Amino acid sequence: MYKRLRKEAADAQRSTEPDLVLAPQQDNLQSWRAWVAGPTDTPFEGGVFELELNIGVRYPLAPPVVRVTTPLFHPNIHDRTGEVCLDILKEAWSPAWTLVSVVRAVRALLAAPNADSPLNCDAGNLLRAGDVDGFTRIARRMVAEHASKPMPSRSSLFPSSSDVPQESSSCTTITIVVVAVGVLLMLCS
Repeated sequence: MYKRLRKEAADAQRSTEPDLVLAPQQDNLQSWRAWVAGPTDTPFEGGVFELELNIGVRYPLAPPVVRVTTPLFHPNIHDRTGEVCLDILKEAWSPAWTLVSVVRAVRALLAAPNADSPLNCDAGNLLRAGDVDGFTRIARRMVAEHASKPMPSRSSLFPSSSDVPQESSSCTTITIVVVAVGVLLMLCS
């Protein structure tokens, strides 16, 4: 898991994608933050949305837990918890998905809300009732109120090339101790 996460962190640091910034939290490869620009020609255009990605020990066999921390009005994003309703974060997950591809999928969801699977029932009900103008008006107001911060620079998140977090030394120490005990048990038997 850590080898893959270090590679993903190095890829994120080298990325030049203008509408997406992704970085691990300092000294913790299992906690990441991402920022995505609202897609053009959507109510989210002009906004910058922050996401938290928490990576479990089963990654990449299990998906990360993704939460949008910037308040927004969208049928597939819970208005209080930021939980994201996206099939790739549940039953359609595959180890082929990377953290950057997950963030891209969340950004694509902003452009293509699914009113039939709402976590925010108010947003879903407006869209299902055909009140696109009402949905757009509320979504744009939320963008103006909460998503007007600029996109962070990669250099502020990765000040030097050596700033990709490494596997914690405690995991390495535990692994060495377990291997050593196993070898001793084999020699003693």
